Amino acid sequence: MLSALIFPGPDQVWPVRKVSEKIGLRLPYGEMTFTVGELEGVSQYLSCSLMSPLSHSMSAQEGVRLTDDCARMLLSLPVSDPNVPQLNRRALLLGRRNCENA
Repeated sequence: MLSALIFPGPDQVWPVRKVSEKIGLRLPYGEMTFTVGELEGVSQYLSCSLMSPLSHSMSAQEGVRLTDDCARMLLSLPVSDPNVPQLNRRALLLGRRNCENA
């Protein structure tokens, strides 16, 4: 079995959801359905089965290619909200609230 797990990034706060709730995420590779899971004392996370079962006849080269494709897909996930204004370092140092004033 090959699954993708997505955890909140640093300083990310996800809304609390019901464990086992299904969430569709639109990725460059297409829409995928993730299931909400939870680890006690850690956080909630999203999981999605990418391939199950894995073929016993898969070669090492095919395994490397599959892993590379999965990593590329997962790295395409947005890690921040593009609609939230981002402060640059100068604005932070000068106490400015938005980038236009920097």
